Amino acid sequence: KCALDYLLKVAKRKSVVFIISDFLDQDYWSSLKVVNRKHDVIGIRLYDHAETDMPDMGLAKVEDPETGESFWVDTSSKDARTRLKKEIQVRQEIFQKDTRKIGFDLIPISTNQDFVEPLMSFFRMREKRY
Repeated sequence: KCALDYLLKVAKRKSVVFIISDFLDQDYWSSLKVVNRKHDVIGIRLYDHAETDMPDMGLAKVEDPETGESFWVDTSSKDARTRLKKEIQVRQEIFQKDTRKIGFDLIPISTNQDFVEPLMSFFRMREKRY
């Protein structure tokens, strides 16, 4: 959020802006909408399958890196792992729907894949659009 607010202050001309994030936090949304209206914003959403496919390792303390809030998850419970996975998926689906609504370009890239192909594919698609 702070970086987006700073960008609004310093970038006076329309710019191409790349935002690299997991986009799991939600307090930046209003700033993102404003930046997206003024600039050509391309989001690169990094994700790790370990976030949604947590292995069975017993009781694990999980910390939300954005809020600092920590909680315990019983990873030996299939229900707990399923709930956590579903919560993350729902948040991402809402985010993707909202980004499409405002015309925000988003490139999802897994941490265990080569990033070149998704980027090249995106820019080929974008070239056709413009």
